[in-house]
Amino acid sequence: MAGRALALLGLTAIASPAAAEEGPGQVLQELYLAEPAYLQERGEAQLTLRADALRAPDTTSATGSAALEYGVSSNLQIEAALPYLVLVEPQQTDHGAGRASVGALGGGALGEQLLVAAGAEVSFPSLSTLDEDQFGVEPSLSLQTALGDVHALIGEGAFAIVSKPFPMDQLFRVVERACRGPVVVVVDDASEAAALADELRQHFVAAVACEDVGCALRRKGADVFVTATPLVSREFLDELKRRSDDGEPVTLVFVTDHPAQRVPPTPLRGFVVKRPPKVPWLLKTIADARGVH
Repeated sequence: MAGRALALLGLTAIASPAAAEEGPGQVLQELYLAEPAYLQERGEAQLTLRADALRAPDTTSATGSAALEYGVSSNLQIEAALPYLVLVEPQQTDHGAGRASVGALGGGALGEQLLVAAGAEVSFPSLSTLDEDQFGVEPSLSLQTALGDVHALIGEGAFAIVSKPFPMDQLFRVVERACRGPVVVVVDDASEAAALADELRQHFVAAVACEDVGCALRRKGADVFVTATPLVSREFLDELKRRSDDGEPVTLVFVTDHPAQRVPPTPLRGFVVKRPPKVPWLLKTIADARGVH
């Protein structure tokens, strides 16, 4: 059973792009597809369970539904849904199945920036008195395209990138981490650190600037350290390792003018970026780091 792309607290489930600074153009990814344009892959099935409730002064109603989608091919899926209704009134309680429906949805990409999907859904008379007692047909047609760099901005604004498939306990850890409000600490020359931290904040990443590692270690809630290589000391690395061993996930991003082999060895999770760092790549690297632990 496949999971859809999930956005929660800026959390994004996509394949990680942090391994390379720039990649070739790609067809629209699942993250950027609106619900009507999304198709299951061939042989892929998805079951969606949903519950809604509405309370009024004299009446309470609730609806539970199950919807199943199955990919017949990469361009065609079939689907079926069945709701169950409950109505609670002062004198009585009614419940029963609602209007079952079946449908099909087909489509695909027309070029790199355009998706089309068309389909139809047939609904049947309700099996109870709580819904309409008639047939219905609902056709649909959707076109979707990326407007400018909207898809890139969405990616840069992600809190974490989690590669699929992922275990639910990992997802819970990432959400818990987001709720703690972690901070990125930029350790570099005063002017450069301040400029980079300011640019990160413009992309909704909490960031502070420090001139030395002592200042960086005093910052509470820091989970990513973007650090100029000359400022890294053994004491700094040992303290971050201790925090990591105590259950505080820490990631180092080394900013360096030297080849990767000149970076100090560390047991911590780390990345290397040449000076000056490209902010889009750095944002994705931070999001990738926050999705692993």
